[in-house]
Amino acid sequence: MKRLSDEIKREISYITAWIVILSAVMQGVILILHFFGVAKWNYTCALGNLLGAVFSVLNYVILGFTVENAVNKEEKKAQASIRVSRMLRNLMIAVIVIIGIYAPVFNVWTVALPFFFPKIGIVLRSKFMEKQNNE
Repeated sequence: MKRLSDEIKREISYITAWIVILSAVMQGVILILHFFGVAKWNYTCALGNLLGAVFSVLNYVILGFTVENAVNKEEKKAQASIRVSRMLRNLMIAVIVIIGIYAPVFNVWTVALPFFFPKIGIVLRSKFMEKQNNE
């Protein structure tokens, strides 16, 4: 199996850090809402968060391998490889969310939301970098 480049590993580490941070924030918000009687926090929230977070990280690891392999291919094969990877990764996400919906041990919201956390981290980094470049 081919190893990932250091740059891809750094990106995956960055994404993983944001998933962990935002998962902790999400759990905190649910606990606060639970305290005020607005939402219910129980083990399903933690298990759902764990499931969603693990597969959210896995999604980016698979993306990293896809990009690394596509670099060494001719353009049409690289595009096809990336297209197939995107389709399979989206299918994986759909299956995990469906499991979150139907398995009573998972809270569906805490399963689904971690898939948005990488995008939030990427947007925040671009805003931070933009701010640094303007100074």
